Amino acid sequence: MFADHLAASAKATENSRSALIGTIDVETGTEQVLGLSVLRTLAVSERSIFIHGDDGSLNRYDARLEAERLAASGTFAMDTSHGRVVLASTDLLVVHEPDKAQRRRAIELDEAPRAVRLSPRGDRVAVLLPGAIFEWQVDGLSPPRRWARSGNADGQGIAYVGETLYAWDDSGGGLVSLESELPISRWSYRGTTLRFAPFSEGIVLATVEGRLAYVGPLGVVEIPHRRLELKTIAVDPDGRNLVIGALSGELMTIDLRPVRPRLVAVPETATLRGLTANSLLLGDATRDASGSTSPTRLALLDLTSGKRSELGSIGFSPYVYVTDTMIVAGGGVPPKSFTLHVWDHGGRERVRTPYASHIQVGDGLHAEASVIYGTPDGDLVEQPLDPFGPARRVRTADGRNVTRIHMTSQGVAVATVDFDRKPMRTTIGWIDRGDRKVAPFELDGFAFPCGVGPDGAMWIVKDVERVIRVAPDGAQAEVPLPQSISSMVVRGSRIWAVGTSSLYALAPDGAVVRTVTLPTAMRRGNLRDGLISLSDDGLWVTMPDANVSRLLPLPGGAEQQTATRDGRSVAAMTRTSPRYVAVWKDPVPVDPAAVPAYLEQLTNARLDLASSAVTWDSPRP
Repeated sequence: MFADHLAASAKATENSRSALIGTIDVETGTEQVLGLSVLRTLAVSERSIFIHGDDGSLNRYDARLEAERLAASGTFAMDTSHGRVVLASTDLLVVHEPDKAQRRRAIELDEAPRAVRLSPRGDRVAVLLPGAIFEWQVDGLSPPRRWARSGNADGQGIAYVGETLYAWDDSGGGLVSLESELPISRWSYRGTTLRFAPFSEGIVLATVEGRLAYVGPLGVVEIPHRRLELKTIAVDPDGRNLVIGALSGELMTIDLRPVRPRLVAVPETATLRGLTANSLLLGDATRDASGSTSPTRLALLDLTSGKRSELGSIGFSPYVYVTDTMIVAGGGVPPKSFTLHVWDHGGRERVRTPYASHIQVGDGLHAEASVIYGTPDGDLVEQPLDPFGPARRVRTADGRNVTRIHMTSQGVAVATVDFDRKPMRTTIGWIDRGDRKVAPFELDGFAFPCGVGPDGAMWIVKDVERVIRVAPDGAQAEVPLPQSISSMVVRGSRIWAVGTSSLYALAPDGAVVRTVTLPTAMRRGNLRDGLISLSDDGLWVTMPDANVSRLLPLPGGAEQQTATRDGRSVAAMTRTSPRYVAVWKDPVPVDPAAVPAYLEQLTNARLDLASSAVTWDSPRP
């Protein structure tokens, strides 16, 4: 839109250097035109049209199409950015903003600029010449920054992404950022490059030889795609769809949403605590000069409306878990005062009760999903979540120290330790969901129950290192595996042992059925059907049943990750300044049958299921 209900219009005449410039009332369809205007370049911002005519004059037209002569003659480069228009000539920079006075700065250039760009904040202007790139502060008298060029890449242009200025390295080295005296290589490539394709949050890069990448606020990310000889590219303003035109005549649209996360700006003090299908769960705690930390406050940020709903303070040492319908949080003032909170996804508080220890969310005894917690009296209480229902005591205190509880679809395993016994031993008890009973048994050292397999055997991780299988008759046997095991997933027929760099899919008798390589990770999290792993490169999503592991790149790194239980939404907190939460939707298929279509959607590659070979043939029409 140009102004209120008016849209700017330009209709080409038979003479390709002429156009009819005007406005269209989108409510009535009424057109108003300036008449025949011979022009070199044109720029449109809110309530202003700038025309550089063949006679060298520069004029601004308002919503009534009344003209203001800005310059009688000259050669100008023009650009629009965030509602502003920037103009550059050999001796003048002009920044026009709606409802504000024009800002001007005198400059000195030996030749006419080939391109001009305005930074998003509107305080810096970059100009491209055949032999150099200059950047000025619009306000002030400081000298410009200058980067020499040979003139080999004039046609490719310059661009601001965020407050970073980018250009093609005219020696053929790829994309560089101009943040210091010397250009910094950001996307190395020696070949023939095409012009940037800009969108609202960045630019798309392409080479004639077929490489693709995008540059966003976080940096540069390669776009995997089968190689084509390219002639041109274009991207829509929102950066959702990329159109590539090949020398062969092929024209393809690439959906960029699987590779471009949504970026949500958050305060520097924010922490990422959870994710629902439509909202981010954020924590906020500050640290004063003495190093003391304030209590954590939780808030829901709606990803559609941007509305922030405060849930309240949960104290110190917070535990937060998000189910399909509820948000469970615990915290307080260690070591005595803790409070359990439960909210629904709409932010309505459903439970507030004191607890002492051992909050655990998972398969319930009396509901599909529940939270079990230890009371100050030492009992264990189940609070059904889905469906929501009244709380029930499921274990009465017996003087033993409960060290861990683990909820499974068959029941709840409870680990207790008698610290007075030497050597220390762990007793595993069982609260059954059904009629079947599991007798308690003991193991030396620390032991963590992980679940019961389809044959009734219980699976244990001992000393955060070894896997123990306890048969239904009580016989214990260590399962030899190549790596130390930190955790297990036991659900139905699925038995996974997670090591430092591999996941082992086990048969009920402990035999290794399949080994899935895992990325080196700073931390991992379990999904219903897979894992997420936070690495230096970004966020990995691994779905072992589909045999898919995909990196979601995050230039600059991340420090926290979360996901919905079904893995259809994943998110990570970036390390950048300003800070963002990057959110991806439907990053990886769960069903193995969906993998070929998924791979073709991303890259136009074909997966031959018979040979597990990827082929880069032509996409389907």
